[in-house]
Amino acid sequence: MNQEWRLDTTESPASLMRRLRELVDPLPTVPAFRVRGRRPFLGTVWDDAFEIRRREALGKNDFGAVLRARIQATPDGSIISGSVGPQPMLKVLFWLFFALGLSLSVAGLVLALVLSGPGRFVLAIVGLGLLAIGSGVCGVFLLPSVWDRGRLIQEVERVLCDVRRTV
Repeated sequence: MNQEWRLDTTESPASLMRRLRELVDPLPTVPAFRVRGRRPFLGTVWDDAFEIRRREALGKNDFGAVLRARIQATPDGSIISGSVGPQPMLKVLFWLFFALGLSLSVAGLVLALVLSGPGRFVLAIVGLGLLAIGSGVCGVFLLPSVWDRGRLIQEVERVLCDVRRTV
């Protein structure tokens, strides 16, 4: 689900981190449709790492892509490496629906083999339905995250390439 990402630059880690801090507003502690600030990204910037997402992704889809990366100094500048993918909560929801649906399907099939009567396949059908619906719902949230990941990478690269011209 995650895509690896790497950017080599001639800028120092300090100038990159300074630029990121100028462009990233903190994430709200309570989900909200409107987040204060005008910066293009939301997230957290630490001393040598950052975790950000596009601002537009928050209002339209709380499951937008997240970029997690570290900045390492090199003799020629810096290397930014990390991964971009869906939010961790989306992965948890996907596996929860998958495990619940699969376990109900297996339990229903086992009971259907043991029991007799017209209603013996009901639990298996309910489990398969839950598996299909849960996977479908998670897929609906996962697809925008996959589409958003390319735009997030492009915007971050564009912003960090501007560092070369402005600093």
